Amino acid sequence: MGVIVPELLAATAAGCLVAAASDLLAGMRLAIAGWTARARTVRRRRWRAIAGCGAPLAVRAARLLAPLAGRLATPPYLQRLVVRAGRPYGISASEIVAIKLTAVVVSLPLTLATAAALPARVVAVLVPVLPAAAFVAPELWLARRARKRAARAARDLPALLDLLRVALAAGSPPLQAIALVGASGEGELAGAWAVLARRVERGLSLADALAQLAKEFPQPEVVGFVGAVERALRHGTPLEDVLEQQATRARELAAQRLREEAARAGPKIQLVVALLLVPSVLIVVLAAVLRALLASRGLLLPAT
Repeated sequence: MGVIVPELLAATAAGCLVAAASDLLAGMRLAIAGWTARARTVRRRRWRAIAGCGAPLAVRAARLLAPLAGRLATPPYLQRLVVRAGRPYGISASEIVAIKLTAVVVSLPLTLATAAALPARVVAVLVPVLPAAAFVAPELWLARRARKRAARAARDLPALLDLLRVALAAGSPPLQAIALVGASGEGELAGAWAVLARRVERGLSLADALAQLAKEFPQPEVVGFVGAVERALRHGTPLEDVLEQQATRARELAAQRLREEAARAGPKIQLVVALLLVPSVLIVVLAAVLRALLASRGLLLPAT
C-alpha cells in the first residue's frame, strides 16, 4: 500500500470543505428563498382579498365613465378577452377601457409625488413606466382570470361529457340532456351549458349557441366538443359514441398536461437533492480524509 501524502490529504480535505460549505450555503439560500416565497404567497393572498373588496368599487367607478369611454373604439381583442374571462362582475369591454384610463389618471399624481424624493435617473424611468403599468394592469388581470377559467373548464369537461352521454343513453333529447347536465353539474363550464340551453329555448339556433360557447371557452377540448356535436347533429350520427371519444381525448390532454407539469418539477427535485444530499456525503468523505490525515501525523488517539 502506498503512503498517503499529508499535503495531498490536506488539499483533499480543503476541497471537500469548500465544496460542502458552498453547497450548504446554496441550500440555505434555497431555504431562504422558500421562506420568502411563502411570505410572498401570504402577501399575495392579502392583496387578493383587498383587490376583491376594491374590485366592485372600481367597476362602479368604471360604469360612471363608461359612456365617455364608449365613444372610443374598443379593441376586438379586449372584447374577446372579457368574454373568455367570463365577464367578471358583469363588466364590459368599454368599462375595461374606462378602468384603464382611470388607472392612468390616478397613477400620474402618485408618480409625480413619488418622483420628488427620487434621483433624476430613476424618475426618468419611473414616470413613463408606472402609468404604462397602470394602463396594462386591467388586461393582465383579465388574462389571468381567463387562463384559470380555461384550466377549470378543461378539468371539468370529461366528467360532464360522461354525464351527457348517460343522459342521451337514457333517451333524453340533446338539448334537454345539455340543460340537465348543466343544471346538475358544478363549475363554470356546466353553468355555460345551462346558459346555452336557455339561449336555444329563447329562440337562438343551436349552432349559434354552440359557437358562443366556443368563444367563451376557446381551449381545444371545448372547441372539439362543439365541432363534434355540430357534425353529429348535421349528419345524424349517434352522439353517444362521439361524446365517448371526446371524453377520452379530453382525459388524454389532461394527462399530457400533468406529465408536462411533472417534467417541469423534475429539475426542481434534482436541485433539492443536489443541495441537501451532496453536502452530507461530502461531510462524510471529509471526516474520513481528516481521520487519515491525523493518523498519518500521529495525532489520532488510539482506540480504547
